[in-house]
Amino acid sequence: MNFSEHLARVKDAINNVYGIYNLAPWIEKYTYLDGKRFSFESHEFQKDILADTAPTSIIVKCAQVGLSEIAYRYAIAACCTQDDFTIIYTFPSSSDAEKNNRTRIDPMIEGSPEVKRLVNPNLSNSEVKQFGRNSFLFFKGTFSATQALSTPANAVIHDEFDKSDTTQSSVYVSRLQHKPHKIRKVFSTPTIEKFGVSKEAETARRLKHLATCVHCNHTFLPDYFQHIHVPDWDKPLEEITKRNIHTLRWREAVLLCPKCGKDPQLHHSRMQFVAENAHENHEANAWYVSPFSAHNILTPAYLVNTSTKFEKYSEFKNQTLGLTAEEKNEAILESDIVAAEMENLASSEFHVMGSDMGITCH
Repeated sequence: MNFSEHLARVKDAINNVYGIYNLAPWIEKYTYLDGKRFSFESHEFQKDILADTAPTSIIVKCAQVGLSEIAYRYAIAACCTQDDFTIIYTFPSSSDAEKNNRTRIDPMIEGSPEVKRLVNPNLSNSEVKQFGRNSFLFFKGTFSATQALSTPANAVIHDEFDKSDTTQSSVYVSRLQHKPHKIRKVFSTPTIEKFGVSKEAETARRLKHLATCVHCNHTFLPDYFQHIHVPDWDKPLEEITKRNIHTLRWREAVLLCPKCGKDPQLHHSRMQFVAENAHENHEANAWYVSPFSAHNILTPAYLVNTSTKFEKYSEFKNQTLGLTAEEKNEAILESDIVAAEMENLASSEFHVMGSDMGITCH
């Protein structure tokens, strides 16, 4: 570490400039990605989420917008800057925790001199890492009752919440009772309605990422199915498949303003999170992050092309668009049960009907 870096670190310590809700500058200053200082460029929306002061932050996200990466960096930044601060970070399973430690967390620490300096090399493994004198970051899975941790925590972060055991995840919330901050953050791509992160967001102040058109100043919520236009294609976008996409001008796909019909030219300075239920008094904030939040990376052409890559269209909606969805032929409705009744069930005899629920059943 050169003298200027040492002086900057001393000044930061003296001035205590990094609070728990002001960690974005520290992340930019002291962490690295691919050998360069970390930058929020093309992901500026992440700063709003990091600065959320609500006790609970629920992030309903699509994939490939860097939010898992920022969750790791938030956890490490908090432990590096806050004294006597403990975080429990959960993944669906303990093997997921170990894999992410080896492939994401450890390389981040190794590539960032200040973070590496603060880690206790004698207590740095796939289950727990110590930062400074008395701050700890625990990594746990959720698919085992024995995974629950009795250590009091200032914050609990749930990653891939919909793939986790949500009942077991709630056990970790009780670990917040004896610490002052009581911060809870939930990150996940959604799956089906009224489950997991979607259910959590029902009792939260729901913030949607709106855009303002550069041409007509119309503010709207970008929607893949309503606002993406493929030249010479006048059918629903759902009908674009791997069998016909080669006949389309999908590389020229564009997002159009619903008012003036022009390219709104999305830019982070003309995008903002707005609560759709601002009149409701909730302690939690739910942040809805769509591919349009990272519009410089997830372009309309990319979205159209990616829609043909999934075996199930519901997975495209979940992963790429950040929307709840399910396949109609995989849901069991009341009408299905009624149709399966082969005889009068009014008798006192014992009747049983079995259903193959597949790997996972909600």
